[in-house]
Amino acid sequence: QDGGEDGYDCLTPRAVPKNILTVGSVDDNRNLSDFSAFGPTDDGRIKPDVLANGEDVYSSIATSDHSYDSMNGTSMSAASATGSISLLLQLQQELQAGEILLSSTMKALLIHTADECGPAAGPDYQHGWVIMNIKEAADQMQLNYGNGGRNIYEGSLSDGESVNIPLDISVPSPHIKITICWTDPPGEASEPALNPVETKLINDLNLELIRPGIQQSVFPWVLDPENPDAPAIRGVNQRDNVEQIFLPNPEVGEYQLRISHSGSLYGGKQSYSLIVSGISAPADILPPRFLQFNSESNRVSLKWTSPEESQPEFYRIYRNGVFLAVSTDTLYTDGDVLTNNVYEYYVTAVYEREGDEIESLGTNAITAVPRTLQALPLIIDFEDGYSDMELKNSPFGWQWGESESLS
Repeated sequence: QDGGEDGYDCLTPRAVPKNILTVGSVDDNRNLSDFSAFGPTDDGRIKPDVLANGEDVYSSIATSDHSYDSMNGTSMSAASATGSISLLLQLQQELQAGEILLSSTMKALLIHTADECGPAAGPDYQHGWVIMNIKEAADQMQLNYGNGGRNIYEGSLSDGESVNIPLDISVPSPHIKITICWTDPPGEASEPALNPVETKLINDLNLELIRPGIQQSVFPWVLDPENPDAPAIRGVNQRDNVEQIFLPNPEVGEYQLRISHSGSLYGGKQSYSLIVSGISAPADILPPRFLQFNSESNRVSLKWTSPEESQPEFYRIYRNGVFLAVSTDTLYTDGDVLTNNVYEYYVTAVYEREGDEIESLGTNAITAVPRTLQALPLIIDFEDGYSDMELKNSPFGWQWGESESLS
């Protein structure tokens, strides 16, 4: 009886948390499956998040090690979504080894690149943000890699702060699309009741697209849980920890994207993930690759590989998140270090385009701890412990000591 005759509000409890990815089902013709449950959640949030193929899916079954069958269900669509996400994570490591995306970034990316298929523009409570398009998501990652990280951004908003991000459209674009997602802190559980409507959103971030000189801003999509059949409109979203702005056929010019928040932020700040498409950006701002290091008691030596298919003007070296130095070569030695201190480094490439300096994404980050060199052979009794020796796990296997050359 919860959903009534129209079928809304019939998701199971495990499908409605804020920070998970809830996957509904469509058939090969992109029709919503009759077993795919509708939102909204009791507090009016958009669920499901996305859809994937869940009908007549040829898959392995448990009868034997070589058994297959065609099956239906959101268990099939959720599984295909999971495999697709694994491939995107693999692509991320090929593009930026060692740089791990936030879960909110992957969720934002999937929602941002989903194909429209509902009855009206924007999300709805039957289809969510609609059908996953993994090819489009991969293309967005490749585009971001090649233009200095202007399409996929992970940031943090402090209590009382707002962030303004300039967006440029220098050539005609079919649309601007902007998606923000964040992992929201847990809300208070409601007392047992039918359809408790208290909001579960704790940190309420807001998006606003501003065109200088134009009074009217563009706001995100908003749905009305009291009228779940109604199409999405634009307004201030105070329920979801995913928001999206879509502006078709934007005029050429400069825009400002404002990220702010309502009320106070639990914990004093909130990390967020932002996806942007439709803006003008170069496509050959490639980052350096394969940052490595060697450390001694009084220095850390860095080396890296130049970007593929592009030639930067110079490189910027960052230490502990702060700009350290410039190098025109793919080598740099930091001699201003202290023994047993921890230093994290990454390197970016800087290009000149039409008189402007444009900085690429960073390399993989490395952590160095300069130590006094030990004479060999070095014999250690690990049963008694040895504070100056560390075995560390890395993507390249087990390594001994602080030098990438040791194994």
